[in-house]
Amino acid sequence: MCFFLGWANPGPAFFSDTTLVCNDLVHVSLGDDCAAWITPDMILESPAGPASDYTVSIEDAQGDEVPNPVTGSFLGEILTVTVTENASGNACWGQILPEDKKAPQVFCFDAEIPCFQSPESVPFPPALDNCDPTPDVNLSDQTIDASDPCTAVVIKRWFVAVDDAGNTSAPCLQVLTTVLPDLPDFPEDIIWNCGDYLNFPNVVDPNPVTNNLATTGSGVPDVAVGNYCPYNVSHSDMTLDGCGASFKIIRNWTVFNWCSGEIVTQDINGDDNVQIIDVLDQTAPEISLDSFTVSANISGAHPQECTSQGFLPPPAVEEECGDWTVKIFTPIGEAQYANGTDGLNGGFIPAPGLPLGFHDIAYRATDACGNVRTDTVQIEVVDDIPPTTICDELTEVALTIDGKATVNAATFDDGSHDNCCLDHFEAAFMEDACGTGSDFSPTLTFCCEQVGNAPVSVRVRAYDCAGNYNECMVSVQVTDKINPELFHCPPAQTIDCDFYLSEIEPQLDLNNYVILGQFGNPVFEDNCSVQFIEFTVNRNINPCGEGSLVRHWKVTDPAGNTPVECNQFIFVEHVSDWVVQFPDDVLVTCTDSVPDAGYPAFFRETCELIAVSYEDQVFNVVPDACFKIARTWTIVNWCAVGSDIADVVPESSELELNADLDGDGILEADVFQDGLNTQNFDPAAYLLGAQPDGYITWQQTIKVNDPVAPLVTCPPDLEVCIESGDCAAQVALPAPDVVDCSTQIAMTASGDLGDGPGPFDNVAPGDYSMTWAVADNCGNSSACTFDISVKDCKKPTPYCVNGLVVELGQDAQFELHARDLDAGSFDNCPGDLKLSFTTNVTDTLRILDCFDLGEIIITLWVTDAAGNQDFCETFVFVQDNMGACMGPPLIAGTIENETGQGINQVEVHLNGDPDSVFTTSSDGHFIFENLTLGNDYTVSPTKTVNYLNGVTTYDLVLISRHILGTIQLSSPYKILAADVNQSKSVSTSDLVQIRRLILHLDTAFANSPSWRFMDKDFVFDDPQNPFLNDIPEVLSFNDLADEITDADFIGWKVGDVNNSANPDNLTALGDR
Repeated sequence: MCFFLGWANPGPAFFSDTTLVCNDLVHVSLGDDCAAWITPDMILESPAGPASDYTVSIEDAQGDEVPNPVTGSFLGEILTVTVTENASGNACWGQILPEDKKAPQVFCFDAEIPCFQSPESVPFPPALDNCDPTPDVNLSDQTIDASDPCTAVVIKRWFVAVDDAGNTSAPCLQVLTTVLPDLPDFPEDIIWNCGDYLNFPNVVDPNPVTNNLATTGSGVPDVAVGNYCPYNVSHSDMTLDGCGASFKIIRNWTVFNWCSGEIVTQDINGDDNVQIIDVLDQTAPEISLDSFTVSANISGAHPQECTSQGFLPPPAVEEECGDWTVKIFTPIGEAQYANGTDGLNGGFIPAPGLPLGFHDIAYRATDACGNVRTDTVQIEVVDDIPPTTICDELTEVALTIDGKATVNAATFDDGSHDNCCLDHFEAAFMEDACGTGSDFSPTLTFCCEQVGNAPVSVRVRAYDCAGNYNECMVSVQVTDKINPELFHCPPAQTIDCDFYLSEIEPQLDLNNYVILGQFGNPVFEDNCSVQFIEFTVNRNINPCGEGSLVRHWKVTDPAGNTPVECNQFIFVEHVSDWVVQFPDDVLVTCTDSVPDAGYPAFFRETCELIAVSYEDQVFNVVPDACFKIARTWTIVNWCAVGSDIADVVPESSELELNADLDGDGILEADVFQDGLNTQNFDPAAYLLGAQPDGYITWQQTIKVNDPVAPLVTCPPDLEVCIESGDCAAQVALPAPDVVDCSTQIAMTASGDLGDGPGPFDNVAPGDYSMTWAVADNCGNSSACTFDISVKDCKKPTPYCVNGLVVELGQDAQFELHARDLDAGSFDNCPGDLKLSFTTNVTDTLRILDCFDLGEIIITLWVTDAAGNQDFCETFVFVQDNMGACMGPPLIAGTIENETGQGINQVEVHLNGDPDSVFTTSSDGHFIFENLTLGNDYTVSPTKTVNYLNGVTTYDLVLISRHILGTIQLSSPYKILAADVNQSKSVSTSDLVQIRRLILHLDTAFANSPSWRFMDKDFVFDDPQNPFLNDIPEVLSFNDLADEITDADFIGWKVGDVNNSANPDNLTALGDR
């Protein structure tokens, strides 16, 4: 219950002391129209006035307004109702729940039904409800009274209806009464086409379902048959065969009335009970065949034309009611049948055959009942047989003067023929060498491009009058019988050697023979083309540029006919017109480099073999210089000088001749032309009148001032090794490198070794300094100093004692010093020798213990004062006569890789009594002490850290080579290391796992630890295939009776096949 007390907003002066009280939840039943009007009286408790004093408003759970009256759409939904007093505005609210409490109604109607009708087929009675438009109607009970079926059967059915709200109606009774039928109606006689019967054989049954036919079989008597009807029906058939697949059924119907005991033989229409069913073939066969062609296969003897006795195919026949026969008729008679009797398998045109053209052929089909159908087909006799081609196998064709030959295609025929009519020939090239194409043509034109090669393949095509053709292949040898001719050969030419050497010879050296084209070229002619067999240029030119060139041409044609030759001579004449300019007299001053006093310059010397030499005479006492050189130049031209080398014709300078010989526009006293002087000079004559003798001399005066000291470069510091036994060396000083322009140089040496260049004998080891002093004849001097180091390079001679026996003390140890193994080692040079166990000279002490019992190999290193080292090896036999190593049994050993390096951080597990774990250090040693005599023990090492240690891409390369067989892995341990998936083989699967590890896709191998170990003493049956053996990865000791000091293992890093893993560290760097 809800109480609401309140005041309305200020308005008209009205006050009410009415208290409104609303019901909390009111159940409201909807009426016949499925609706209910909500009044104030339903909601208020004790309303103070009539309904008109109040206003009712309704909302759903979402606050939406609900119309009044409330309909069935709100059934089952709680609604909020607010009642407001109109005068005061005072209000209260409550809730309502609309409900449907009215039951539906069922309307039953009695009915009569035929006796053969099932009660279930009678529809249920209708029902109505206030809210549910389709209430469910259910059969609640049913009784059947069949005590007197010959009169009637009474069926009583009770129904109830239920609406959506679950309200159930009162029961309703329906009475059904059966009604007896009239007399039967026997089925009529019927005729079926045998095609229908063959497709639907059940049409002759009394009551079939035939699917595709409208009828339901041949019919049954129209009579009521059922549980509550008085008739039974049966029949009997007699079948009579007809033609083909036809037949007749005589069907006798029997209808029995079991109420009256009467057999009914006449129906309601007065018909008897006998039905005739005929299945007849009344349709002729369907026959079809398209027009077709027949080949003319009978050759005609002239003048008779060709004909055809070709095959006539059978027609397509459709006959649903039995067998059939086919006859074929041609314009010249009935066909010759393939099966000998009729045209079911086709036939052949009878003799003499049908000529070319169109003809009508009649096909007649007859079925077993005599139904006939004829179809006429137009055929065409055609010539579709190509000719038989026969060709010349090899034909020769010779080209004419124009380089061509045209041949008729029929020329290649050798008896081709056709069954009807041969019309014409065409031919085509297999390859188009002449540019005329490869199409067929009545003629073929052969050309020069086909000469000299393999026979030309020609396709020859024979056409008959019907356009059929056939081909054969002909090989044609194209020949050219016409020789080439020389039309013009260039005449001989003469040139001088200057032109030859400057313009011609450089191009010939580059094999550029086109340069000779300026002297003319031969002209050859041929009906086809000219082929150069030879072209040579023979050069017969002496070193002085004199001689001849011979140009030689030899040509033929593509057919290889008789060659034609042409030779041209080009003569090269020597011209000696060379000019020389000698260097002027000079006064030079030496600087850092030797001064240049000049060299003769030559002009027009191309054709000459000129030799230049000079002789110097030095004068050291000169008033205006340090010294003077009188240099006599001699020029010899071996192309002009006679047997007596002399200046036969003295030359005059161009200054004396007043002629510019070198073309520089200046007349000078040191320019000469060979053999030209004032006596024979003629400006208008060839070579200006010179008489070359090939010899010219000239003296040049060179005065020298040298203020620069010699440039002295000492040799590099010298290191001398002593290899002899007397610890002394011989030292010879290498000379310095001196640069100076003076003609006289004096060098002296002095220093720690003495004076002079040596050699110095018996030089002891040490460091020495020597100085070279250099002076020239112009008073200049300089010096340089270099160092000499004399070293002892000879190794000392080590001597080891021949074996040493030592005894462990009570502490189970023995201190072995390197000096204990020395048997008188010595060196060639004085100084103390250092003795050590390794190259490290401070490694002089070894502590021997129980691990070393027995014979061990020791290396003694000897180092001299110069640092030279050598070694010797001996053995030490370690004994424990005092029993210091005895006591409780122990198991000890070493874990190393195959190179002998100890493996660090290996967890060695001892299984037995007691169990224990020992972690190795960098030497790989482990020991388990205070064990129990007689117990069994197993030792197994493991190491699983840092899978990437030593695993690099180079391992992938080595394993790939091993798999491919190019380079095998060199040890069984490397092969085992490559098997990372422990499949007992090395395959690409191992490469995949290693690559994933390198790429950090995996952090470990799936089937293998980081390191694996095995008994060091194990021997493989085949080291190249260690997988043949089971790997002994543990050592077992049964009934332990004594100490074990050789429980040694050898280990390998899985994935590392080049021993790059660091066995002493947990991590290692590598190329990823």
